[in-house]
Amino acid sequence: MMKLSYGLKTKRRVLTSVSTVALVAAVSSAAFAQEQLAQAQPAAAASLDEIVVTGSRVVRDGYEAPTPVSVLGAAELESMATANIADAVNRLPALANSLSTRGTSSTADMTGGINNLNLRGINPTRTLVLIDGKRVVGSTLAGFNNNNGAVDVNTVPTGLVSRVDIVTGGASAAYGSDALAGIVNFVFDKEFTGIKGDVQGGITTYGDNENYKVSLTAGVPFAGGRGHLLLYGENGFENGARRENRPHSDRTLAIVQNPAWGTLAGQSLTVPQFITATNVSMANATYGGLIVNCATPAGAQAYNLTDRQCPLRGTQFLEGGTPAPYRFGTLTGLNATQTAAGQLMIGGDQTNRIDRISSIVTQLTRANAYVRASYDLADNVNVFAEWGWAYTLNRSETSVPQFQFGLTIAQDNAFVPTSVRNQMVALGITSFSLGTTAFGTPGNTGMHGFGNKNERVQRRYVAGLEGDFDAMDTNWKWDAYYQKSTTHASVRTPDNVLSGPGSTVFRSAIDAVVNPANGQIVCRVNIDTNPANDMPGCVPFNVMGVGVNSQAAIDYVTGTGYALIYLQQDVMAASAAGEPFSSWAGPVSLAFGAEHRTEKVGGLASDRDINRWWFAGNFTASAGKYNVTEGFVETVIPLAADESWAKKLDLNGAVRATDYSTSGYVTTWKVGATWTPVDDITFRATRSRDIRAPNLGDLYLAGRSGTGVVIDRTNGQQTSIVTRQGGNPNLLPEKANTTGFGVVLQPSFLPGFGASVDFFNIDISGAIVTVAQQTIVDRCQLENVTQLCSLIERNPTTGLITGVSTLPANVASQTARGFDMEASYRMPLADIDEDWGGSVTFRALATLYTKLETVDGANILRGEGVNAGGAGGLAATNGIFAPDIKYLLSMSYASESGFSTTISARGFTSGVYNNNFVYCTTGCPTSTANSPTVGFENKTPGDFDVDIALNQKLMNDAIEVFFAVDNVFNSDPALIAATFNNGFYQGLANSNYDQVGRSFRLGTRFHF
Repeated sequence: MMKLSYGLKTKRRVLTSVSTVALVAAVSSAAFAQEQLAQAQPAAAASLDEIVVTGSRVVRDGYEAPTPVSVLGAAELESMATANIADAVNRLPALANSLSTRGTSSTADMTGGINNLNLRGINPTRTLVLIDGKRVVGSTLAGFNNNNGAVDVNTVPTGLVSRVDIVTGGASAAYGSDALAGIVNFVFDKEFTGIKGDVQGGITTYGDNENYKVSLTAGVPFAGGRGHLLLYGENGFENGARRENRPHSDRTLAIVQNPAWGTLAGQSLTVPQFITATNVSMANATYGGLIVNCATPAGAQAYNLTDRQCPLRGTQFLEGGTPAPYRFGTLTGLNATQTAAGQLMIGGDQTNRIDRISSIVTQLTRANAYVRASYDLADNVNVFAEWGWAYTLNRSETSVPQFQFGLTIAQDNAFVPTSVRNQMVALGITSFSLGTTAFGTPGNTGMHGFGNKNERVQRRYVAGLEGDFDAMDTNWKWDAYYQKSTTHASVRTPDNVLSGPGSTVFRSAIDAVVNPANGQIVCRVNIDTNPANDMPGCVPFNVMGVGVNSQAAIDYVTGTGYALIYLQQDVMAASAAGEPFSSWAGPVSLAFGAEHRTEKVGGLASDRDINRWWFAGNFTASAGKYNVTEGFVETVIPLAADESWAKKLDLNGAVRATDYSTSGYVTTWKVGATWTPVDDITFRATRSRDIRAPNLGDLYLAGRSGTGVVIDRTNGQQTSIVTRQGGNPNLLPEKANTTGFGVVLQPSFLPGFGASVDFFNIDISGAIVTVAQQTIVDRCQLENVTQLCSLIERNPTTGLITGVSTLPANVASQTARGFDMEASYRMPLADIDEDWGGSVTFRALATLYTKLETVDGANILRGEGVNAGGAGGLAATNGIFAPDIKYLLSMSYASESGFSTTISARGFTSGVYNNNFVYCTTGCPTSTANSPTVGFENKTPGDFDVDIALNQKLMNDAIEVFFAVDNVFNSDPALIAATFNNGFYQGLANSNYDQVGRSFRLGTRFHF
């Protein structure tokens, strides 16, 4: 049977040779790996079965694509023995800022437990993920940092993957939308015969994140070899880890507003606006409640937070409701009248810190099942069908407690301690304002973050035909298939407090008084003079103290919010490829095809979510669909072969016509060339027009409303508004011009060595970003951006702004520019001493970013060299960022007895918090939102971690035992100050660093 493919043919000796390198770092560029590694293992040349390397739709033996393609072999994946295949792929330097289970998750966007891939660090939505050359339905609708609609790699059946192809360049002309940054294709071994499996388990040096993975694969031919049946099952689990179990969690550092900056007495605008500080915590809440201000007695001057403080201010409530003094530190962010402050303070009591309670690895349970059957209807026609099922369950505890600020507690509240009430009566204080962080936890004890539970089930059905025929004096390969894939996702928020703007449950429960008729504590609404507001069943709730509420009271003010979402993708596609004629330099290859795709979303949410009853979540149901029809043509034209000036010169071109039901027609194209003047060197270059069309989340995410304040630039008036977030059905595709060129070296005088350097430049126009409400007003009124003006609502009578929709819009431009570098050297040890056996391999990969820029109106955000996980606002404005240099180095040894070991080093170079920061100590210029002045050194350290893997094959290679250690030296992550005014997340802006520490994995594999 002839195998069909989308892509570029090379020989199996490439994969066989590459797979001897026991490291994920052994990613060989297809442009030079074939000859170099085949020379290193000539015995593999006997196997000439064809494989396909993604990167082109053209099938052509020996053609090397002008777009760089890297191959990650099965042995590299196995040697690292990661609990999840995404963790292995994400170590490659070409990927940055991918979302994973290693870090906190967001409740609002339902991304908990997602593992996605982010090529070039320019957002996961611009990386096209394929399973065996076919698209996959997204795993979520919403998403911060442009990861909405991204594919969850947890759904990939790891044990079936024979290799991973990474195309690091625009490929929209060949593969369609979303391939703007490149492609990651998980290629299956569909013809596996026999039984194989693996069992592995792991744990960290701190005794947490216990994990295991078990898989079993069986391949059986039938009907005399005309048919083939493939079965697969997998189960995996990661128990998660919390920050409090790490010694480095006690380190503190936060970016806060400088108490000396401002217009108040003793302040100045010529000092830096922001500084870093240790021992930063909240100034307006404690676990058991903190009085922060009180109502002004009749006829008295209003209290402020400096010289005329409320006499009750600084009273906190401890275990059992006991009042005690609370020592404030230096407040940050006082307003002009000193009647309100930012929520942070420097110093003082640090009993309410919450930064230690967040998850650094969220708990994940996953399972995969896969069945594939194929049958030769004739010698040149094969029919196949596939079914895939994937399940994930993620439980996470974020670092966000259920804040309740500014709660008004009346003098006659039944739970006010007698000593505090007596003081209020004596001073004529009718009520005080209280803040707490402890709600929604058993016993009201605090120290627990807000959690969520995400479940997803993905189903995938594929049926198709493939074959070949002869026409025009050549053999043509063709295939056609229909695929339906769905995602059913649910998110639940247990112990959620009913304190949202649409609910009166919590506010009524905390307003508890003594019923004079019977002396019982009741909710005030049930004994006041207005029967219309009665709440039968209301259970009084005490916000003053720790461990002071009954389970009945907790159950009354808490509950579980939920939402369900359904995503569906239907694809019909057909393609053919052949060599219809020859030029003077060889056969001309041609591939063409067509595809029709439909995407739709539906779902539901609880009534309480829709009506915004909850502290967090408040989900809404989304609905919508779109379809796209497209066709492509691609060709490879040899222009020279075995000439004095060119051993080989090939031209590659492709064009795709695409029609979207939402945004209309668009054309994408690619032109590339490879030139080999001599055997030792190859030059390659590409130029392409690529797109990312708006996905379901961009278009149809249901809105969520809130409140805010904006300044109308036409009159300078500040006004309160209603805000709405959601999708924008008027979005257009993002467009990118992508340029790449590079050189590949394979010196004949140094067998086994290869190196490549490739330049890339991606210029994106009409980038889809969600713009802040004030920015929408400013750019509409000051720059006349009509697309943003349509998002502003005004009162038709007064003309005042009444609402702003913070929807995604095509209003930014972005640029990603840099170099990919790779070098490898494989040497048999017999070359040194004929009595030595085995071989050693050295490999180095690195990506250097010279420019990562986001232009949003007058604001320019530079993201190259930013290691701080978005500190300083880059992430909030959809800015793209990555370290200056990310690298992966390895040294491997493989013996003839089946033993192999690999030592690798992964990391990135030092960088900055934000390239827009203006450093100064005195005489500072005006601090602006885009270029704030800072009084700290704008530097962040790099990261360097060492991993080791040991493998031993037994029983004629039928059984393999492996042991792997990540972060061998247990290096601590850097201390990176938290983002502006979020000091309660001290030191947590270090998501790019290894926060888990040393991890161990032990397991075995078998293959019969």
